[in-house]
Amino acid sequence: VSQSRYRDRDQEFYLTLSNANLDKADLYLYNETNELVSTQKFSDLLSYERREYKSRKPVFKIYIPAHQKINLLLDVNNGGEQFHFDLKFMELRQLNSSENVESYFLGIFMGLLLFSILLNAYMFILTKDRLSLFYSLYLIALFLLQGSLLGFGKIYLWQDSAFLSNHANPLFASVSVFF
Repeated sequence: VSQSRYRDRDQEFYLTLSNANLDKADLYLYNETNELVSTQKFSDLLSYERREYKSRKPVFKIYIPAHQKINLLLDVNNGGEQFHFDLKFMELRQLNSSENVESYFLGIFMGLLLFSILLNAYMFILTKDRLSLFYSLYLIALFLLQGSLLGFGKIYLWQDSAFLSNHANPLFASVSVFF
């Protein structure tokens, strides 16, 4: 990707990738003479605390000096798992606003799942019906799977566990299918 127009002032952008479960995403910035200017790395296998921008998704800060052109090289690997992502270039204000809106609606979604878990667990306690138990266990596994897919598992449940970051999706998908 290349920025084709020169600017009169320094600019700062943020490049976001929509997939929170990438094993590796490395961004290399080159100047006009193809000299490496900077390197930024992201991995869902690293601790959440080591991320430069605290987000559930990969975020890279791109600084473009005035009157200069940069070239970007993005090296992405997902270790054979589901491989998709959208790229977005945003200013910090847009990035924060986008993160807030996404978190709001995803919080509603996860809250509804949690409510369903509690409701069906309560139904099991009242009726002792095994179907309610299995459905509750299915919903718990689905809740954990969705949390992992959306990146919330890495933030709230297994911040420092590379093993769970790498194995949570197939584990919780299998458990949910089982129930």
